[in-house]
Amino acid sequence: MGLFSVVTLLANSLQKRGQLVCQVSIWYIKEELTFSDTLAGVRHYLWQEMIFCTSEKEVVHVKISQ
Repeated sequence: MGLFSVVTLLANSLQKRGQLVCQVSIWYIKEELTFSDTLAGVRHYLWQEMIFCTSEKEVVHVKISQ
């Protein structure tokens, strides 16, 4: 129950910032986000922020002389 609450609160924050996307199919059009959409959005956010944050924002290129 606690994990559900954390995911829901984080998804609410992401939705307010416009970072959650409703995944639609041709045969099934959804008008609102489902819990699977929120799980996918939260998972994507966590992977992006926590795992891939080790790269520097600004890349410095150094040319090596021949």
